[in-house]
Amino acid sequence: MVLGIENAGKTSVLNKIQFPNQKIATVPTESYDIRDVKLKGIKFNVWDVSGKASTRSLWPSYYKEGGIDAIVWVIDATDPDHFDEARKALETAMRAPELNGKILYVLANKQDVDGAADAETIKTALKLKQYQDKRDLEVALVSAETGQGLKEAMDDLAKKMKIHLKNAQKDEKKT
Repeated sequence: MVLGIENAGKTSVLNKIQFPNQKIATVPTESYDIRDVKLKGIKFNVWDVSGKASTRSLWPSYYKEGGIDAIVWVIDATDPDHFDEARKALETAMRAPELNGKILYVLANKQDVDGAADAETIKTALKLKQYQDKRDLEVALVSAETGQGLKEAMDDLAKKMKIHLKNAQKDEKKT
């Protein structure tokens, strides 16, 4: 599931991952869009969810659809005025029991723009330390515009997903 507040670049990130050599114009997502994305031999069923404040209350109903193994949180690294809003939205999302133990992969987007925040600034702004003991957590510096860092981040996420899924299968066999 791809989450984040509005204008973070969630849809643009997905477009760049799916169509790396194409420039695709985007419009704000109104509710959600479901796509199949294949990375490193894993087929991901990806939910691109609207980040508008008026639609965030719907997020928990999407979690209940099940099958969530990872949360990809996209943040506009060039917009520190909205870091606090992004942190609060992330904290609200992470309180959902359906997301307990799920991978949290933060994409600090718009790294192609001068002044974009670095990984440590993003970790501090989102108060990510509170999650690191409860789940696999990564922060990647990316650009949906240029593709910078996206392939590496998605390869890493795919690797983590394989491990996560293997561990989940082991846990199921124990019960």
